[in-house]
Amino acid sequence: MSSQLSSSSSSGKQRIVVLVSDMDRFSVVDDEHDPQRKYMLEKVLHFARELGHEVIVHRGMSEIPEADIAILHVDLSVVDEAYAAACKSARYVINGAVRDITKRNISKQLLARDDPWDGQVIVKSDLNCGGGPEFKQWKRSRGLLSRLSLRTKATDDYSVYANASAVPSAMWDHPDYVVERLLTEQTDDGWVLRVWIFMGEAEFTRKLIGSEPVVKGRSIFKVEGPSEIPDELRDYRARVGFDFGKFDFCICDGRPVLFDTNKTPGVFHVPHGDDGTRSLADGLIALANANTKIRQTV
Repeated sequence: MSSQLSSSSSSGKQRIVVLVSDMDRFSVVDDEHDPQRKYMLEKVLHFARELGHEVIVHRGMSEIPEADIAILHVDLSVVDEAYAAACKSARYVINGAVRDITKRNISKQLLARDDPWDGQVIVKSDLNCGGGPEFKQWKRSRGLLSRLSLRTKATDDYSVYANASAVPSAMWDHPDYVVERLLTEQTDDGWVLRVWIFMGEAEFTRKLIGSEPVVKGRSIFKVEGPSEIPDELRDYRARVGFDFGKFDFCICDGRPVLFDTNKTPGVFHVPHGDDGTRSLADGLIALANANTKIRQTV
């Protein structure tokens, strides 16, 4: 290990390397309120840099420079093994175990064509964000095979049907889509989507209230403060090794329903007050410090 890295660790200041795809727009700028910022992690790293830690953005699958802690931040639903291999020299890799966040991998609401279910159903893209990042990658690769089929344009629109029999046959057979039971949470104000955002031990939650069963985009008219995080979701997070990210869920019939997991969450806009990202920077540094101490005692 280089003397520069050893000196950084012993001084309490960490060298943080974030690995991104060479197609992702990612940068760490000095302006906390930069309107061009796309990812939440960009703002978290801005605060880490303010605290005196070194931040390096590394693009592509080549081996990263020496680091106290690496962050695997590739904006694809399925992460190629080569990205993980590129981080092997780091003391610890945040989200190093999180390689597949497709709906087929995380959803417990999936339906097959002949499953018994009389309620409403929803059709979604198997890939996060409607497969938008994969579609962008395919377009830029100009002819290389992509997991997203040529006949499918990127879309994160959801289609709700009265029952399973109303779902077009092509959707059941299409590899890019999944069919799920539609499970929702509703209050007197409207439908509820709960958001849990975390980095190590640091975390915050929000409740988004919408005017439609699928709470997203323009249907959201209210954001409420913290809510309890179910033990089932904490256990799931620990089991799959999710260090940093965002879980979308609701509480239906007293049980948590996990809709979506995101390891590269976008900027979380809050109309007034703290958006929570400064606390995530503290969580990041705590993770780095903890794993540096573990290595030094081995």
